[in-house]
Amino acid sequence: MKVRVAGIVVKDDKLLLMKHRRRGLSYWAFPGGAVQEFETLPDALTRELREETGFEVKPGRLVYIVETFNPRSQSTHTLNLFYLAELVDQAKVVIERHENGEHLDIAEFVPLNDLAGLELYPEIADVIRQSVENGFPVEAKYLGNLWSSDKE
Repeated sequence: MKVRVAGIVVKDDKLLLMKHRRRGLSYWAFPGGAVQEFETLPDALTRELREETGFEVKPGRLVYIVETFNPRSQSTHTLNLFYLAELVDQAKVVIERHENGEHLDIAEFVPLNDLAGLELYPEIADVIRQSVENGFPVEAKYLGNLWSSDKE
């Protein structure tokens, strides 16, 4: 099982997301990644957001726990831990863009109203949009497996 941290960064009714392209498939995800051995969850979140987006963040509280079982991935079972995260210094940060043939990683702030039209994995767009509008849970909430079999 892979453990992945992801940051929920909200700025001006927009969410910080990553647009990826792999093997001809385009999709969106919350910035984050795998936790390294002997690394705390907050440290992993800070490192991953810096590496993927260039942003320095202050990790907040854990709000969602999501499992995914992706048959297309080498690591088919992933435990996704979604944390609120706050931008530390917005003025000095540049979002990095990496493009290499079929491989693309772009960090973008996406308006909440545009979430419904995105291929977002795991499929947590509705939950996040409602939480931004109505408030995030005080305690972490387990959402189960959010990978639809029709996306295989």
